[in-house]
Amino acid sequence: IEAIEKQKLVLKNPNSPPKDRAEALKFLVHLIADLHEPFHVTNNDKPPDSGASLVKVTFLNGRPTNLHAVWDDDIINYALRQSRQGVGEYASQLSTGTNKGYVSTEGTVTDWALEAHGLAWNAYFLGNNFMYLDKARPRVWNIDDSYYRKNKGVVDAQMVRAGVRLATVLNEIFAQTK
Repeated sequence: IEAIEKQKLVLKNPNSPPKDRAEALKFLVHLIADLHEPFHVTNNDKPPDSGASLVKVTFLNGRPTNLHAVWDDDIINYALRQSRQGVGEYASQLSTGTNKGYVSTEGTVTDWALEAHGLAWNAYFLGNNFMYLDKARPRVWNIDDSYYRKNKGVVDAQMVRAGVRLATVLNEIFAQTK
């Protein structure tokens, strides 16, 4: 959250060198997107699992991975393959879907992080089972189609929120620098 505010300050400062502003813009885009991925803003600490990175799973495609990576990559990549659309078409479909629901740009970056944090708890559940790291008895959880279907909409909604909120932040920054 602090890093986001730092990048915003660089972008708001018309005296910042162009190279610094370009780098700040790249970081801002990345950080706001990451803020909306639930496992980037949470950590199960009993036992510590590094934002679900230590929770071993096998995804629908049979690839051994971890729960964090499922949320970073696998759910959206699987959705793209299932839809048979390119990234642009899929994004367009998501943005069209935002007309059906309201995406709040209210609140602070901290509020947005807490919103994503709240989603993480449900993301740990595979059916009725809580996926966790058991160092005494290592386990690999098998992500099934019901987990995918339950969470695909969450991933889609978080991508839309991230995009709309990023646009809002950029509009605020660049409206002040004119």
